Amino acid sequence: MLKRQQAENIIAANQQSLRSLERAITFSKNQFSVILLCCNYEFLRDIIQQQLAINGWGNERIQSITLDKKTTSLYTTIQSQLTIDQPAGLMIMGFESIYEIDDLLRSINQVRDEFRKRYQTPIIFWVNDQVLQKIMRLAPDFASWGSYTN
Repeated sequence: MLKRQQAENIIAANQQSLRSLERAITFSKNQFSVILLCCNYEFLRDIIQQQLAINGWGNERIQSITLDKKTTSLYTTIQSQLTIDQPAGLMIMGFESIYEIDDLLRSINQVRDEFRKRYQTPIIFWVNDQVLQKIMRLAPDFASWGSYTN
């Protein structure tokens, strides 16, 4: 009972962020966009994903991809794990556990145009504060395409 009450309190406190995320996905439907979603807690990410599904986004064919800690290329990882043809969105998670995150972010910046050419869908990057700061520093051109949601 206590966990359920805590979850309800967390959901209530984050409703504005959830609405902002839903708007960003809606406005980016069928076109490339980068959404940098800063979330420092895995349990909160899980709650937000559940709320998205409850609010109808589970039916919208949004694919989630969790990165392996040895990931070296985001572009090829997405290509190899994409199972839905023309998804309504991509959610990319696991950045905080990648061993060589600096190298990965530099490579994202170098191939940023390939993302835009290949994916006509919003790509939601679930990151924590530390990874968000690294994206801003190491992949500034890629980050400039992003909208930010907390």
